[in-house]
Amino acid sequence: CDQTCTDPLTSTPFGSPCGCVFPMKVRLTLDVAPYAVFPVMTELEYEVALGTYLEQSQVVIMGATADNQNQGRTIVDINLVPLGEKFDNTTAALTYERFWHKKVPLNRSIFGDYAVVYITYPGIPSSPPYETSIGSGPSQNADGSLPVSADFASKNQKMNLRTIIIVALSSFVLLLVLVAACSVTLKWRKTRGPSSAVGPAFTSSLNKRSGIILNFSLTFFK
Repeated sequence: CDQTCTDPLTSTPFGSPCGCVFPMKVRLTLDVAPYAVFPVMTELEYEVALGTYLEQSQVVIMGATADNQNQGRTIVDINLVPLGEKFDNTTAALTYERFWHKKVPLNRSIFGDYAVVYITYPGIPSSPPYETSIGSGPSQNADGSLPVSADFASKNQKMNLRTIIIVALSSFVLLLVLVAACSVTLKWRKTRGPSSAVGPAFTSSLNKRSGIILNFSLTFFK
Protein backbone atom coordinates (compact mmCIF):
# COMPACT_ATOMS: atom_id res chain seq x y z
CA CYS A 1 0.00 0.00 0.00
CA ASP A 2 1.50 3.30 -1.11
CA GLN A 3 -0.92 5.44 0.87
CA THR A 4 0.72 7.62 3.50
CA CYS A 5 -1.08 7.88 6.84
CA THR A 6 -0.48 10.55 9.44
CA ASP A 7 -0.60 10.00 13.18
CA PRO A 8 -2.81 8.89 14.89
CA LEU A 9 -3.77 6.82 11.83
CA THR A 10 -1.68 3.99 10.46
CA SER A 11 -1.67 1.84 7.34
CA THR A 12 -3.74 -1.33 7.19
CA PRO A 13 -1.86 -4.64 7.59
CA PHE A 14 -0.42 -6.55 4.66
CA GLY A 15 -3.15 -8.42 2.80
CA SER A 16 -5.92 -6.01 3.81
CA PRO A 17 -7.47 -3.33 1.59
CA CYS A 18 -5.22 -0.30 1.42
CA GLY A 19 -6.26 2.47 3.77
CA CYS A 20 -5.63 4.34 6.99
CA VAL A 21 -7.16 3.15 10.24
CA PHE A 22 -7.04 3.89 13.95
CA PRO A 23 -4.67 1.45 15.68
CA MET A 24 -4.92 0.37 19.29
CA LYS A 25 -1.87 1.93 20.89
CA VAL A 26 -0.21 -0.05 23.67
CA ARG A 27 2.79 1.02 25.71
CA LEU A 28 4.61 -1.63 27.74
CA THR A 29 7.55 -1.53 30.11
CA LEU A 30 9.82 -4.58 29.88
CA ASP A 31 12.21 -5.53 32.67
CA VAL A 32 15.13 -5.91 30.26
CA ALA A 33 17.51 -3.40 28.72
CA PRO A 34 16.93 -2.13 25.16
CA TYR A 35 19.99 -3.93 23.78
CA ALA A 36 18.30 -7.22 24.72
CA VAL A 37 15.04 -6.27 23.00
CA PHE A 38 16.28 -5.00 19.64
CA PRO A 39 17.40 -8.40 18.30
CA VAL A 40 14.10 -10.09 19.21
CA MET A 41 11.53 -7.59 17.89
CA THR A 42 9.98 -10.20 15.61
CA GLU A 43 9.64 -12.63 18.52
CA LEU A 44 7.92 -9.92 20.57
CA GLU A 45 5.44 -9.23 17.76
CA TYR A 46 4.70 -12.93 17.46
CA GLU A 47 4.06 -13.40 21.18
CA VAL A 48 1.86 -10.31 21.42
CA ALA A 49 -0.18 -11.52 18.44
CA LEU A 50 -0.49 -14.97 19.98
CA GLY A 51 -1.63 -13.56 23.33
CA THR A 52 -4.23 -11.24 21.79
CA TYR A 53 -5.57 -13.68 19.14
CA LEU A 54 -4.45 -11.40 16.30
CA GLU A 55 -2.44 -12.01 13.17
CA GLN A 56 1.25 -11.22 13.46
CA SER A 57 0.84 -8.70 10.64
CA GLN A 58 -1.55 -6.77 12.89
CA VAL A 59 1.15 -6.20 15.53
CA VAL A 60 3.60 -3.43 14.67
CA ILE A 61 6.33 -2.33 17.09
CA MET A 62 6.69 1.41 16.64
CA GLY A 63 9.67 1.97 18.91
CA ALA A 64 11.71 0.80 21.88
CA THR A 65 13.61 3.14 24.19
CA ALA A 66 15.29 2.97 27.55
CA ASP A 67 13.21 3.97 30.55
CA ASN A 68 14.33 7.35 31.86
CA GLN A 69 13.89 6.22 35.45
CA ASN A 70 15.65 2.90 34.97
CA GLN A 71 18.03 2.32 32.09
CA GLY A 72 17.73 -1.41 32.65
CA ARG A 73 14.10 -1.35 31.49
CA THR A 74 12.68 -0.78 28.03
CA ILE A 75 9.58 1.14 27.00
CA VAL A 76 7.97 -0.42 23.93
CA ASP A 77 5.26 1.24 21.83
CA ILE A 78 3.06 -1.19 19.92
CA ASN A 79 0.32 -0.60 17.36
CA LEU A 80 -2.41 -3.23 17.05
CA VAL A 81 -3.98 -2.69 13.65
CA PRO A 82 -7.47 -3.91 12.67
CA LEU A 83 -7.87 -5.88 9.46
CA GLY A 84 -10.92 -3.82 8.51
CA GLU A 85 -11.94 -0.27 9.28
CA LYS A 86 -11.83 -0.85 13.04
CA PHE A 87 -11.80 -3.46 15.78
CA ASP A 88 -15.24 -4.69 16.76
CA ASN A 89 -16.28 -4.00 20.34
CA THR A 90 -15.70 -7.59 21.48
CA THR A 91 -12.15 -7.75 20.11
CA ALA A 92 -11.26 -4.33 21.50
CA ALA A 93 -12.61 -5.16 24.96
CA LEU A 94 -10.96 -8.59 25.01
CA THR A 95 -7.57 -7.18 24.02
CA TYR A 96 -7.90 -4.39 26.57
CA GLU A 97 -8.73 -6.83 29.37
CA ARG A 98 -5.98 -9.30 28.45
CA PHE A 99 -3.27 -6.66 28.55
CA TRP A 100 -4.37 -5.03 31.81
CA HIS A 101 -4.81 -8.40 33.53
CA LYS A 102 -1.44 -9.54 32.12
CA LYS A 103 -2.96 -12.49 30.30
CA VAL A 104 -0.74 -11.86 27.28
CA PRO A 105 2.10 -14.30 27.97
CA LEU A 106 5.56 -13.07 27.05
CA ASN A 107 8.69 -15.18 27.31
CA ARG A 108 10.12 -14.12 30.66
CA SER A 109 13.55 -15.50 29.87
CA ILE A 110 13.76 -13.05 26.94
CA PHE A 111 11.58 -10.09 27.91
CA GLY A 112 11.41 -10.41 31.68
CA ASP A 113 8.26 -9.21 33.38
CA TYR A 114 6.17 -6.49 31.79
CA ALA A 115 3.82 -3.75 32.92
CA VAL A 116 1.17 -1.88 30.95
CA VAL A 117 1.64 1.89 30.87
CA TYR A 118 -1.46 2.70 28.82
CA ILE A 119 -3.82 1.43 26.14
CA THR A 120 -5.68 3.85 23.89
CA TYR A 121 -8.39 3.14 21.37
CA PRO A 122 -11.72 4.82 20.57
CA GLY A 123 -14.47 3.39 22.75
CA ILE A 124 -12.35 1.93 25.55
CA PRO A 125 -11.12 3.67 28.72
CA SER A 126 -7.46 4.57 28.95
CA SER A 127 -7.28 3.73 32.67
CA PRO A 128 -6.98 0.15 33.93
CA PRO A 129 -10.08 -1.84 34.91
CA TYR A 130 -11.29 -1.53 38.50
CA GLU A 131 -10.06 -4.99 39.50
CA THR A 132 -6.45 -4.17 38.66
CA SER A 133 -6.41 -1.09 40.88
CA ILE A 134 -7.69 -2.78 44.03
CA GLY A 135 -4.25 -3.65 45.30
CA SER A 136 -3.19 -0.02 45.37
CA GLY A 137 -5.59 0.60 48.26
CA PRO A 138 -7.67 3.69 48.99
CA SER A 139 -6.15 7.12 48.56
CA GLN A 140 -5.33 9.08 51.67
CA ASN A 141 -5.82 12.70 52.58
CA ALA A 142 -2.93 15.03 53.22
CA ASP A 143 -3.03 14.21 56.93
CA GLY A 144 -2.91 10.47 56.22
CA SER A 145 -6.52 9.79 57.19
CA LEU A 146 -8.84 7.65 55.13
CA PRO A 147 -11.90 9.61 54.01
CA VAL A 148 -14.00 6.47 53.62
CA SER A 149 -13.42 5.49 57.24
CA ALA A 150 -14.37 8.98 58.37
CA ASP A 151 -17.63 8.80 56.42
CA PHE A 152 -18.46 5.42 57.93
CA ALA A 153 -17.83 6.76 61.43
CA SER A 154 -20.17 9.73 60.95
CA LYS A 155 -22.87 7.44 59.58
CA ASN A 156 -22.55 5.16 62.59
CA GLN A 157 -22.92 8.13 64.94
CA LYS A 158 -26.08 9.24 63.15
CA MET A 159 -27.48 5.73 63.33
CA ASN A 160 -26.73 5.48 67.07
CA LEU A 161 -28.52 8.79 67.78
CA ARG A 162 -31.49 7.70 65.74
CA THR A 163 -31.65 4.38 67.58
CA ILE A 164 -31.62 6.13 70.97
CA ILE A 165 -34.49 8.43 69.94
CA ILE A 166 -36.57 5.50 68.67
CA VAL A 167 -36.01 3.51 71.88
CA ALA A 168 -36.93 6.52 74.03
CA LEU A 169 -40.15 7.16 72.10
CA SER A 170 -41.08 3.49 72.25
CA SER A 171 -40.57 3.45 76.03
CA PHE A 172 -42.71 6.58 76.44
CA VAL A 173 -45.55 5.09 74.37
CA LEU A 174 -45.37 1.85 76.37
CA LEU A 175 -45.57 3.84 79.61
CA LEU A 176 -48.67 5.66 78.38
CA VAL A 177 -50.31 2.36 77.48
CA LEU A 178 -49.58 0.93 80.93
CA VAL A 179 -50.98 4.03 82.68
CA ALA A 180 -54.14 3.88 80.57
CA ALA A 181 -54.56 0.18 81.34
CA CYS A 182 -54.20 0.79 85.10
CA SER A 183 -56.72 3.64 84.95
CA VAL A 184 -59.29 1.49 83.17
CA THR A 185 -58.78 -1.33 85.69
CA LEU A 186 -59.30 1.00 88.67
CA LYS A 187 -62.47 2.49 87.18
CA TRP A 188 -63.84 -0.98 86.50
CA ARG A 189 -63.22 -2.05 90.09
CA LYS A 190 -64.92 1.09 91.47
CA THR A 191 -68.02 0.58 89.35
CA ARG A 192 -68.20 -3.09 90.33
CA GLY A 193 -67.97 -2.44 94.13
CA PRO A 194 -71.47 -0.91 94.78
CA SER A 195 -73.24 -3.52 92.68
CA SER A 196 -71.72 -6.31 94.76
CA ALA A 197 -72.80 -4.51 97.96
CA VAL A 198 -76.41 -4.17 96.80
CA GLY A 199 -76.56 -7.80 95.81
CA PRO A 200 -76.72 -9.35 99.34
CA ALA A 201 -79.28 -6.80 100.60
CA PHE A 202 -81.53 -7.45 97.67
CA THR A 203 -81.20 -11.20 98.21
CA SER A 204 -82.09 -10.97 101.91
CA SER A 205 -85.14 -8.88 101.05
CA LEU A 206 -86.33 -11.52 98.65
CA ASN A 207 -85.81 -14.21 101.28
CA LYS A 208 -87.92 -12.27 103.80
CA ARG A 209 -90.76 -11.85 101.32
CA SER A 210 -90.66 -15.52 100.45
CA GLY A 211 -90.86 -16.43 104.13
CA ILE A 212 -93.90 -14.18 104.70
CA ILE A 213 -95.73 -15.65 101.73
CA LEU A 214 -94.93 -19.18 102.90
CA ASN A 215 -96.22 -18.48 106.44
CA PHE A 216 -99.37 -16.90 105.05
CA SER A 217 -99.99 -19.92 102.88
CA LEU A 218 -99.58 -22.35 105.77
CA THR A 219 -101.90 -20.31 107.99
CA PHE A 220 -104.55 -20.12 105.30
CA PHE A 221 -104.61 -23.85 104.66
CA LYS A 222 -104.78 -24.67 108.32
